Amino acid sequence: MSFGIAVFLTESGPVWLRRPLGTAIELLAGVPSLIHGISGPFIFVPLFARSVQPWRQSVFGAWLVVGGLVAGPPIGVSILAAGIVLALSCWLVSRAKARQGE
Repeated sequence: MSFGIAVFLTESGPVWLRRPLGTAIELLAGVPSLIHGISGPFIFVPLFARSVQPWRQSVFGAWLVVGGLVAGPPIGVSILAAGIVLALSCWLVSRAKARQGE
């Protein structure tokens, strides 16, 4: 995905979009991983507690094996939320590295 964005910005993207989008992604990649990690408890955890976990409990709660994995109060802290924060941070850094090779 990072390579595709780099190709889009350098080859096929509109000229007026290349500079602002490239600059925004490079600025986000320049922000340390600590800042991206702090965004998890303040953005993703409340979002997961309000929407993702109640939905997941209503859909998978009655299943025999999976029901125990999704049981409990929806507090939002999960491996899925942590994985999304980590994936976002890695994606931004790899996207910036792919663009440096242009």
